[in-house]
Amino acid sequence: MKIRLLLLVVMIVASLQLFAQKEGIVQVSLDPTMLVNGPYADSEKGALNFLIKASRGNANNELGLYFEKFSAMEYTSAGVLYNYKMDLTTVSSMLNNMIGLIGLDAGYIRRDLAKKSDAFTTSINAELRYLISQNFGLNLTSNYRMRGDLIDLYNDKTPFIFSGYVGLFYIL
Repeated sequence: MKIRLLLLVVMIVASLQLFAQKEGIVQVSLDPTMLVNGPYADSEKGALNFLIKASRGNANNELGLYFEKFSAMEYTSAGVLYNYKMDLTTVSSMLNNMIGLIGLDAGYIRRDLAKKSDAFTTSINAELRYLISQNFGLNLTSNYRMRGDLIDLYNDKTPFIFSGYVGLFYIL
């Protein structure tokens, strides 16, 4: 209960901070490997894992919120995120339409199986965005997530999962 209250306060503060930032981004991504690699212990077949992010930032930083839903496993996660933007043009001028990001997120996972799990989660993220136009582009996102639900439900001693997403983003 204390973790939920803390996360709620952090999400409210993060939401207020979003309005103080300059550039907004909405992003929708899918994890296609979850469709290909199914079925799972908790589902009959594979399915798509959806990730939605909304963030605001400036030339160097982003602060935002995320929501992830994987229906096949009764998995829902939400939380706050921070990304540091890297200027890739310093590497090569050919990368002028690309943005690199590294960051962290923290949130809460809910699993509604025979045994329910409400657990804390955190991850390290890396992302590459390619601008197709001034406001629209493609993204590749990876994260290495600590999954507290795996500890609760399966007594997993190594609850770290790597995920990869492909998606679209729109700059507001």
